Amino acid sequence: MSTAVRWIAATLGVVLAASSAHGQDTPGFHADASWTAALEPASGAPELGPNTVLHGRFAAPGEVDRVALRLDRDAVVSLGAFPEDGVAFARIDAPSIRRSFPTNGQHPTALFRVRVTAGLHELVITASKRSRAGGYRVLVQVEAEDPTWEVESDDQKAAPMELAPGAPRRGTCSSWSDTDRYAIAVERRTIYRLTVRRLATVGAPPASPLELRLDLGDGEDAYLYRMDLADQDALCFYPVLEPGKHSLDIGFRPAWLGGGYELLVEPMDVVVTVDDVAQAHRAIERAIAWLVAPEAADKHREHHVAHTGLALAALIESGPPALEALREREVVRHIGTLARRYKAVPGGRWDGTEVQSASPFVYDAAIATLALALAVPAGHEAARAPCVEGVRYLLAAQLSAARSDAWGKVLGGAHHGSWRYDANARVGDLSVVGWCLIALYAADAAGVKVPGLQAAVERGVAFIGHCADPDAGYRYQPGLSARPSSVQQSIGALLSTLLDTPSPALEAALVDLDRHLCAATQVGRGEDTPFYYFYYATRLHYLRGGFPWEAWRRVTIHQLTRRQRPDGGWTALRREADQGDRYATALAVMILRLCVNEAPAYLRQEVEGF
Repeated sequence: MSTAVRWIAATLGVVLAASSAHGQDTPGFHADASWTAALEPASGAPELGPNTVLHGRFAAPGEVDRVALRLDRDAVVSLGAFPEDGVAFARIDAPSIRRSFPTNGQHPTALFRVRVTAGLHELVITASKRSRAGGYRVLVQVEAEDPTWEVESDDQKAAPMELAPGAPRRGTCSSWSDTDRYAIAVERRTIYRLTVRRLATVGAPPASPLELRLDLGDGEDAYLYRMDLADQDALCFYPVLEPGKHSLDIGFRPAWLGGGYELLVEPMDVVVTVDDVAQAHRAIERAIAWLVAPEAADKHREHHVAHTGLALAALIESGPPALEALREREVVRHIGTLARRYKAVPGGRWDGTEVQSASPFVYDAAIATLALALAVPAGHEAARAPCVEGVRYLLAAQLSAARSDAWGKVLGGAHHGSWRYDANARVGDLSVVGWCLIALYAADAAGVKVPGLQAAVERGVAFIGHCADPDAGYRYQPGLSARPSSVQQSIGALLSTLLDTPSPALEAALVDLDRHLCAATQVGRGEDTPFYYFYYATRLHYLRGGFPWEAWRRVTIHQLTRRQRPDGGWTALRREADQGDRYATALAVMILRLCVNEAPAYLRQEVEGF
């Protein structure tokens, strides 16, 4: 049975004939890509000229179509094949230019840029046996020679292309596991800004998420960053590179559709400039205006204890004079909102009396306590009483022998001294412990004295020691074998530094963290909670000072100000998306304040004085 395949040529008025592996064809063509009446078929495969879009159609699964590309001179050519109407390709072959893309129906598109010699070249497009009938497009673009643009090599093991600082390079990654490799020669240790931009391909659908892998050349894990957000047309990240050769791999993953890109690597001074500080202050002022606006309340989360606490913490310090009255009003309102939330917690007792909390959820309770502890030294005495209650609840909920009887005393073990989500938990984790210990430390710095506070901190420090691994850093829980995430490393390292408890794991954590400066839209490794990571890491590097702090804060100012929306807020991303934009904006304000050396009281306090 014959199979009808219709070819349509668009652009430059190219006229094509068509053939199919299944029999006689009924071709058609028209400059505006509409269907036309049938013409007599030409012999052999249809010829496709340069700068042409060819529209074809499969009538049955497993069908094979062949297209001939004729060039009158050697040229660099971009070739692409794009399915339409639910078509799935099985493979796309270009034998004479040594390109084959087995797709197995999962990755139905090919796009690649190659140097092609003059003459006739065949492109074979095979429909998947599971494909339904439908159309597709073949795109051919002849491009000018450009020494800055990567061309696919016939040798997939070819040496990496040189990526010189300050000199942009462009390239194309095809859709099937095509990775381009570059070599970066570094002469001095500093921050390097690496920028990648997508380049649009005429006639092609949007490209897949893009991934970059930067090998540090020392046997350790590489940087791995991706550009996968809808509003991202460029990705910047800032590795601190040591002198020597480093390799950078770039590709589109998952490999549904590759595309063009531009890479640029530039050295960047570590010193924070006057302009950087001014930019950060402007961002903080816009964010405060957003936070005090009525619409920022995220009405469905207005009474969410942790979010109210974060908003309060972000607004504690003074803001722009024009907004001072509004800022102060919101601070007072948030303190009142939290104070009204304090209620007796069933079963909870400390020092012989009942405890109260703004929330039975320990995360929320710790963040509320921290925010109130920041408000007390700022002159808001109304925050003191609820802060005391918050501290008492945290002490009663700690896994220890002093814990409330109703929640079960913990007499020892690796989890002794920790906290978990609920007050009656039997195991703890580093994340909840981080908020609890910082809240207790901030309360003590604010002069909020509760019997047993310092002993609770010491028990918490002992738990951190159980999470510490001299070779890996700080794990989420004692005994886990998984490599620590960036968030976990930053929490463990901050607590060890803040509480002056040297640990053999600290050095391993700092080495890991120094590889993962603020990337704006993601963490370095592990949980996709970028603002959470930036909050802890900023506090850690502030306490470290020197090169690590200057490098971190300069990059963080650049990254956060680039992602700030015109209305002054920040968008919560990835796993934090359901927390809302008030959460993200409050954390961003606290991060930027510290980047301009406006530190909260508990960080300004000498650790030795605790």
